[in-house]
Amino acid sequence: MNDKIRRLNKAFCVEKPRVLDAGSRARANEKLRWFLNEILFAETWIHHPYNKILVGYDIIDQLEREGFPWQAERIRNHLHRWMKSISCKDPRDHADMERVKSAV
Repeated sequence: MNDKIRRLNKAFCVEKPRVLDAGSRARANEKLRWFLNEILFAETWIHHPYNKILVGYDIIDQLEREGFPWQAERIRNHLHRWMKSISCKDPRDHADMERVKSAV
């Protein structure tokens, strides 16, 4: 019976979902990748960037608690670089520049 199921799975290309252990390095790398791609560098929370900071520090705490300081440090590094990149930008600045250009 098991042989028949294996052949059917192979025939229909059914793959088992990838399950990551809670305390594994692969899981820590997945959290790092998720935070960078889906939260930090995505166009989410544009008007409320402090939410990204809160999520970032929560992930950092989780990783440090699980014993993955390297991944936590990478998130901290990217988070600080991102905060520095937006620190001097005024969201109204682009609209004001367009108004000035059109007036001239």
